[in-house]
Amino acid sequence: MKKISLILSLSVLVFTLGCTKKEKSGYGLPLDQTFRMHFPTEPPTLDWNKATDTTSSLVQDNIMDGLVDYDYNDPELGTVPALAESWESSKDQKKWTFTMRKGVKWSDGVEFTAQHVFDSWERLLNPATASEYSYFIFNIKNAKAYNEGKIKDFSEVGLKVNESGQLVVELERSQSFFPATLSHSSTFPIRIDVIKKHGDNWTEPENLVTLGAYNLTKWDHDKALVFERNESYWGEKAKTKYIVGYIINEISTALNMFQTDKLDAMREVPSLEVPKLKKTKQFYPIPQLAIYYLGFNTTIKPLDNKLVRKAIAQAIDRKAITDMLAGGQVPI
Repeated sequence: MKKISLILSLSVLVFTLGCTKKEKSGYGLPLDQTFRMHFPTEPPTLDWNKATDTTSSLVQDNIMDGLVDYDYNDPELGTVPALAESWESSKDQKKWTFTMRKGVKWSDGVEFTAQHVFDSWERLLNPATASEYSYFIFNIKNAKAYNEGKIKDFSEVGLKVNESGQLVVELERSQSFFPATLSHSSTFPIRIDVIKKHGDNWTEPENLVTLGAYNLTKWDHDKALVFERNESYWGEKAKTKYIVGYIINEISTALNMFQTDKLDAMREVPSLEVPKLKKTKQFYPIPQLAIYYLGFNTTIKPLDNKLVRKAIAQAIDRKAITDMLAGGQVPI
């Protein structure tokens, strides 16, 4: 389950706790029940059908769930049920049927159903949404054609909710790992009625309805985001009642706040400070599920030549780069 996964998904964690019940955070919350952390930037959008940045994803992963989640206790990083309690595929793995978890309610009390997933994927694929991550479900029959405007009728896409309330997905090609793709925030269910009612303001805390371990209670733009534990969450409840994510653009300023006990955690630290911080008890290296790479523009010479690209790739000392970054990155 996601409990302050805002932090657990990051590569470097600096962490400390220590307060009394009488102390208050900057938003009047009791410090003994509040986790204060650093956000390097304002989330560009909390619309999970559209967001592409890591800051927005950190928020979305705590206020929402997908049909499946990763099993972080599994060395192979397999999948575990989340909003879908189970799923099964045809022998050729081209047809998948997902059974929704019963008794799950949105933060406004509305019961979660497979239709909310259907609505999300229809919106994700709709050309008008212009989602950069629509390709996550392009393997669904006719999904790409619908996204490109070649098909206008969404009923031709291989997606439906059957009479039993299950989500049935028909793929173009066999895909054994299809459920794993549904852990991505772009595929999370939506409430289309809320979006239609509030338009672009549907992600503001006073309008937002969610299904995750935390509810977003305040978005003080360019200053902070405040979260409160979702007491009606379907899964294991979060151990910390409140989270305050302070938006601090300068990482050196954030580090100073941490060192003066105004922050409990930082997701990143200045690379030049890493050797010194490694010697402290507050430094914890945390694996991050991410790959960073440099790409070639293959439309220009000489990069249009495969042999040139291979020569450049082989000439790069990957270990030298990760040693220089000194953040625990692993060359591949």
